Amino acid sequence: MSSEHLSLIAEVTDFLADTLERQGQAAAAEPDPEGLIQKARAKLEELPEETSSSDRELLIIFTDEACDLLENMESVLEDWVDAPQDAHHPRLLSDICATLSESAKTAKVSALALIAQEMARLVEDWSEGHVSSAQISGLRKELAGVYDLLDLVRQGVM
Repeated sequence: MSSEHLSLIAEVTDFLADTLERQGQAAAAEPDPEGLIQKARAKLEELPEETSSSDRELLIIFTDEACDLLENMESVLEDWVDAPQDAHHPRLLSDICATLSESAKTAKVSALALIAQEMARLVEDWSEGHVSSAQISGLRKELAGVYDLLDLVRQGVM
């Protein structure tokens, strides 16, 4: 992986980690990742294709599975809003985040592995105290940015 790839992955990871951290600290934070995603697309279009066909197949399988995991996460978040006292919601979310992180590592998509780990940390912090529906809604909005990153992976840009 080139230094430009690594730099971009670090930038995207830092952005999303900061966003998730702000979300955990203040429910009203609603950053817009679209600018960074556009910047990532522009930078990565300049880089040469380095993915073998087997790696490409793995990335397609990974993105399909990751989308399923994100859909499950959205469903559990919705259930958590409806029943915030139920302790199984954070446990399910932690399991989903762990699965996403390990899958991302296997697919060599380290940026998404780090994002999943950060989401798991955020859920763990929330499970230790009261979580507001605004915080959960904020995290659900952030998942849209993760879907956008998965699109970049699927396109072979990341």
